[in-house]
Amino acid sequence: MDKIIENAVHTYINAFERNAIEDIMGIYAEECRVEDPVGSQPIIGKDAVRDFYTKSVDLVVKLELESQIRIVDQQAAFAFKVEIQMPTEKMYIYPIDIMVFNNSGKVISMQAYWGQYNTISN
Repeated sequence: MDKIIENAVHTYINAFERNAIEDIMGIYAEECRVEDPVGSQPIIGKDAVRDFYTKSVDLVVKLELESQIRIVDQQAAFAFKVEIQMPTEKMYIYPIDIMVFNNSGKVISMQAYWGQYNTISN
């Protein structure tokens, strides 16, 4: 299961740069939940999650892992950098995502931990 989880995280990270929404959605289970950032209204169900990511991939230039993926049982935690091209500047967000996987190796829950102190514009 560890290799399946590791591959899913790499698929997620690499799909943004290619605007590959189907690759992102391929790691999610039908019954899934996304909370990005933690504390915001959860997005529930694959159709709603697809809408969320469709809007996100249009903004994001790339994602880059900042450290090893931590895998325990059927969960993964990973820190990464998000680069967003704004009209006159770039924005960087430094989240830590936690994904929970079902027995089939699909994501059932993703929580993104980040806030104003994890966002930089230049």
